[in-house]
Amino acid sequence: MATISTRADVFYPESDAAPMGETTNHRDANTGRILSLQDWFADDPPTYVSVDEFLDDVEGQPRFVVSPDVRVVRGIDKTVHRQVSKTWLEGGQGPDLVVELTSKSTRREDQGKNLRIDRDDLKVREDFLFDPSTGRRLRDRLERREADAKLKRPRKQLRKNEAAIQEINAALDESQREVERLRGELDALRAASTTQPPPQPKPKPKPKPKRK
Repeated sequence: MATISTRADVFYPESDAAPMGETTNHRDANTGRILSLQDWFADDPPTYVSVDEFLDDVEGQPRFVVSPDVRVVRGIDKTVHRQVSKTWLEGGQGPDLVVELTSKSTRREDQGKNLRIDRDDLKVREDFLFDPSTGRRLRDRLERREADAKLKRPRKQLRKNEAAIQEINAALDESQREVERLRGELDALRAASTTQPPPQPKPKPKPKPKRK
C-alpha cells in the first residue's frame, strides 16, 4: 500500500548546501546592514531582522523558497529562534523590507525574478537593491551611532532654547499684565478727576474804609 505524505512530513531545508561566494565589500555591507537594523529595532520586540535565512511561503511546497540577503518583518516575535521561516506559521506575515546586495552577475535576476517574487508573492512593501562596489558607501554600525549622537546634540540644545524662550514669554506675559493693571489704575484716576467740580476761588475780602 502506498504511503500518503502529509504536510507534517514535508522537509523544509535550511540550506541549499551551495558555497557562498562574495566579495569583502558585500560581506561587510551585509554585516553592517543587519547590525544597523537590529540596533534600530532593538526596542521593538515584534520586529524580526534576519540575514540569508530561508523563507518558505507555500505550505507543503518546499521548492517555493527564497533567501533574501536582509529582511525585516514587523509583527512577529524576534526572540523566537527560527531555522527556517514559514509564513503560514507567522500568520501569513511576509517581509516588510527586503535589501538585496546586488552585483553585475546577479543584477538581472535581482531586478527580474527576485523582484517579482518579492512584489507579487511575498507582498514586500519596500524592496532595495544595493551594490557595495558602486556609488556612496552606506554607513556602518559605529558611523551610524556617531551620526545619531551628533543629531541628538543640537536637538538637546534646541530643547534648552525652547525652554528658555518659554520662560521669556511667560515673563513678558506677566509684565504685560502688570502694565495693563497700572494703565487701568491710571484711567480710573483720570476718570475720578473729571467728575469732581473744580475748586471755587475764595472771595476777596472787602477793603476796610480809611479813617479820616
